[in-house]
Amino acid sequence: MRTKVCFLLNSLSFLDERVFEKEGKSLVKQGYEVTIIAPKIKGALFDVNGSPFSNRFQKEVFIHQNITIKTYEYTHKVDPAAAHPLYLTGLKERADIYHAHELQSFHIGKEIKRTLRTGENKMTKLLYDSRWVDPDPYSDTPKESIRQRDMMLLESLKEVDYIISTSESMKAWYLSKYPRIPVEVIYDSPPLVSSYHLKGRESKTFTAAFTGAPSKENREMIVSCMRKGREDIDLRFKVIGGGSQVFVPDQLSPYITMTDLLPYDSLPKTLADVDTGFINMDSSRSLHDSFALPSSFFTYLNNAVPVVVSKCHEMEHFIRTYHCGIVINKQKPKPEDYVDGFLYLYRHKNKAREMSWNARKVMEDHFNWSYMEKRLLKVYNSMRGDKPGYLMT
Repeated sequence: MRTKVCFLLNSLSFLDERVFEKEGKSLVKQGYEVTIIAPKIKGALFDVNGSPFSNRFQKEVFIHQNITIKTYEYTHKVDPAAAHPLYLTGLKERADIYHAHELQSFHIGKEIKRTLRTGENKMTKLLYDSRWVDPDPYSDTPKESIRQRDMMLLESLKEVDYIISTSESMKAWYLSKYPRIPVEVIYDSPPLVSSYHLKGRESKTFTAAFTGAPSKENREMIVSCMRKGREDIDLRFKVIGGGSQVFVPDQLSPYITMTDLLPYDSLPKTLADVDTGFINMDSSRSLHDSFALPSSFFTYLNNAVPVVVSKCHEMEHFIRTYHCGIVINKQKPKPEDYVDGFLYLYRHKNKAREMSWNARKVMEDHFNWSYMEKRLLKVYNSMRGDKPGYLMT
């Protein structure tokens, strides 16, 4: 019989790239039976940008690209877990491996595992796939909420069989809490694209890209960078994933392009004339930002786009190791700091081309999804047998 895997989602779209395109498809390819239990909001499943599907994916249960999707109506309350629709739907699966992707779904997965063990003597396995530091002690979240979430995490870790993190720093953070739990780093990197364009081109324009739906802070930063940067160069911006957000002043609208999120095979064309990838994170207010290597970071490198980023520990270490971009030496840079980074790449074409080559090379040699897929399968293979993934001493 095939090993049955159940992905538990509390707030993510079932089409989340890491869940569906990377992990889900990789496991199906290797012969696993994969089910995703995903939330609806007001009766509708939603896309990765949060927009509801009105004409597609209307059934309660359906199969999409060989992955079974089962749905439930979202609720923000996770306690009591036994009354939560994700718990009730997940319990019926009686899966061999439950794979949780958020702290809330991890908490519910812990309850499913306990119920199956005590009620049916079924020894299922629980995997926590953590992309976020949650709870984040540096955030402005109320202290009581942080305390409650930390208790939820520590209680759930008692039942976990394996943790997946997305950076070495995040791995160390989990091991500091429970050093006997096995943790594997699986970077949130994409499949290798076949075509790309080296940067350092001779051009009168300079184009920066931002990937994802920009927050209020990032919208303001993009506009400020444009105003400041266009004093010296013909600066352009591409916001990939911003959709139809309206935040661009009329006088700058000819120079800022807005698109929806794009599939991997469309990105080489979209990023062909992009000179740098812009990532603005504030590690002074977020431990997560300090530890993160976001998917957008690898998207740029995959397409030979050197990055300009704020001072965040993991990104800084990566860039200094592989020489694929510029780190602004401030946790909270100002617009003129980012513009200085853009100007450096614009004025030093040979250096920009070298960074572009290094970015692509490191993805080819170490970090594209084919390498991460092997790590994922190593984790799953370790959980398929009866032996624990680690030894108690």
